[in-house]
Amino acid sequence: MRKNKQEPDITSYLHTDAMAAGYAGKIIVEDVELGVNKGEILTLIGPNGSGKSTVLKSIIGQLGLIRGAVYIDGRNMTGIGRGELARKLSLLMTDRIKTELMTCFDVVATARYPYTGSFGLLGDEDRRIVSEAIGRVNAYELADRDFNMISDGQKQRILLARCIAQEPELIVLDEPTSFLDIKYKIELLQILKGLARDKGTAIIMSMHEIDFAKQVSDRIVCIGSKGIDRIGTPEEVLTDEYLCTLFDIPAKAYESFFEKAPSEYVAKNGKLLRKGITTGTCAAAASYGAAKKLLMNESLGRVSLITPSGEKVEVDIIQADNGMNAAPETAAFYVIKDSGDDPDVTNGAKITASVEKVDITQKTAFTDDAFPGLFLAGGEGVGTVTEEGLEQPVGYPAINKVPRRMIFEAVDSVRNEAGYEGNILVTISVENGDILADKTFNPQLGIEGGISILGTSGILEPMSEKAIVDTIEVQIKQQAALGKKSLLVTPGLYGQSYVKNDLGMSLEGAVKCSNFIGETIDMAGTYGFEEMLLVGNLGKLVKLAGGIMNTHSRVADGRMEIMCTHLALCGGTSNMVKEMYKCINTDSALDKLKEWGLFDGVMDSILTAIREHTDRRAISVLKVTVKVFSEKYGYLGEA
Repeated sequence: MRKNKQEPDITSYLHTDAMAAGYAGKIIVEDVELGVNKGEILTLIGPNGSGKSTVLKSIIGQLGLIRGAVYIDGRNMTGIGRGELARKLSLLMTDRIKTELMTCFDVVATARYPYTGSFGLLGDEDRRIVSEAIGRVNAYELADRDFNMISDGQKQRILLARCIAQEPELIVLDEPTSFLDIKYKIELLQILKGLARDKGTAIIMSMHEIDFAKQVSDRIVCIGSKGIDRIGTPEEVLTDEYLCTLFDIPAKAYESFFEKAPSEYVAKNGKLLRKGITTGTCAAAASYGAAKKLLMNESLGRVSLITPSGEKVEVDIIQADNGMNAAPETAAFYVIKDSGDDPDVTNGAKITASVEKVDITQKTAFTDDAFPGLFLAGGEGVGTVTEEGLEQPVGYPAINKVPRRMIFEAVDSVRNEAGYEGNILVTISVENGDILADKTFNPQLGIEGGISILGTSGILEPMSEKAIVDTIEVQIKQQAALGKKSLLVTPGLYGQSYVKNDLGMSLEGAVKCSNFIGETIDMAGTYGFEEMLLVGNLGKLVKLAGGIMNTHSRVADGRMEIMCTHLALCGGTSNMVKEMYKCINTDSALDKLKEWGLFDGVMDSILTAIREHTDRRAISVLKVTVKVFSEKYGYLGEA
């Protein structure tokens, strides 16, 4: 971390040298020495009136420098022509532009003027760039609307699209999250992070939202009443103590207002989604409530837990009214699981914890040396492990290690508070868990009679890719534990149906890899398999010919691009390539190949490319074979 006056960083894409900024010759901020590199986000923070906007306007030339210089790419900005500068630098300032009879598309299109010349006529490539920029800010629905007739928040998104369409190497933004609601604040900042990461764009901006600045910035510039006070990483600069000093806030007022709590939302794929809690967190919260009732005769309606991820959650708990509380030595509470925006089959499930004082316990109850005298069992609706290879022994309930620890810790904390030294048995049950289990991987994993109590972080993030990959790993690990050296893999139900009905093969031990083919190959090698057979539809597996190992369309499509490439390699004409490129799916592309008599040659070329890429991904001891089929044409070949 650097403090006060700095030596200019002349290696940065943009840097200032002894810059003094102000109005009408009056200096507001002086000795400004800062720099930003390509691919970096530099954020200015500080109290109102400290000079953040003045610094930015001086950097971009809206205000004349009182002293010093600004350099872009090693050149003094005063020596760079306006046209060239416009191709290097774009702006999003708080001042609103004035338009007459311009659609949002027209406004974004003005960003292409540095490239189109004085007449401003857009070519096809310019229009493509403008459309992509509008799409990047999720504003397609605004493209044809009058710019003056949309909200301030919508205008901010359009103006950001204009910055993007300018294809600059540096973007300067003054309070870019102004006028935006929480959803679009996060989306905008995600876009900026993507530009820095993917395109190497240098970004300088000012912000008032300290929490967002911490999440998005590589470095922070703190401007106080006497100019630049500190420059450093968010971790170095944004301490509670320093923020109180910078913004002149009494420490007690800051602490009382900014109590640390987890974010309830997470941004995924341009959308703001609400987090949920895992079945393990539900079970731990219910166990805590039941222990409080049993040992201290306290009936709670809500409990606070610190999850393994370090996040604090508040969970509503309800005392069970099912007869379990009739015995004086037993108490039971339940939680209705909230999965947030995750499409989880256990959302709304009733997860109950019964806590009772016991002398001895059943043989299939879990124990933990760190918590002597505590026992954990599975009741109705919690699955029982029937096959080797899982974390739990055969015959034990499917309660994973992290949730077990959470439950033991929750009950132990109450036991210590109450001063109780006897044995306690906790039993977890799930209403209709046996029915819910049919919609999970449990039947394939050898878990019968109910769902699993899961969770490594305690927090359920919507549509978590990690959760899917973890499930695939469990299946692979289980097959390895059975001593198998050959692994059958399909992306999904289409592949499994083809394996069973067309290839006549057993699906016993088959692994569904979804879109995560690369990770599946990696894990098959890691767990010692010698052979892996992947069977799937051309619509998904053709992407392997392009080295695309995550086949989700959001990650990459490229189906027609790959088909067209191999068509050209096999002698297809340019007109053929253009015609195939218009095909909407791989079966229609195969129709064209049949029509042109190039079916076998192109498929052989694609299969060869698939084999090259899967061989490259697999470690040497693993032999990967890929069988490809089409719904219309059946078996297409083997790679």
